Amino acid sequence: MKVILCSLLVFCIFCGFIVEHGKADRKPRIIFDTDMGPDFDDVGAITVLHALAAKGECEILATVSSDSHASVAPTIEIFNQYFGKPNIPIGIASAKAPGFIAHNNWNDSLVLHFLKKKPTEYPNALEVYRKVLASAGRQ
Repeated sequence: MKVILCSLLVFCIFCGFIVEHGKADRKPRIIFDTDMGPDFDDVGAITVLHALAAKGECEILATVSSDSHASVAPTIEIFNQYFGKPNIPIGIASAKAPGFIAHNNWNDSLVLHFLKKKPTEYPNALEVYRKVLASAGRQ
């Protein structure tokens, strides 16, 4: 519980920093980078992020994984689909990145029961960052 609250606090502070230092008439544009696997704090963070986006308070540009475990990107895809944003780009971590997953395999359970299609080939997170940031600079 303490980890979840700390993660949400950091996320809220980060969002507040973006709003405070950005243009007042522009909503924050966010790339969500997550290790969605070894614990549950990122579930709360992605939920808050999607809730803010649904209220028009931010725009989600991409969701990328910093964890190389095979079930992390499909888990992110499940959350994006659940919140009605299936077209948000998803990037995967390099194979050299740590591949941590919870001992209870909650990611695998979600993928097995809720992924509406077979997991696809996801682009590398670095490619997603480059593409999204390049296009955001033109806006």
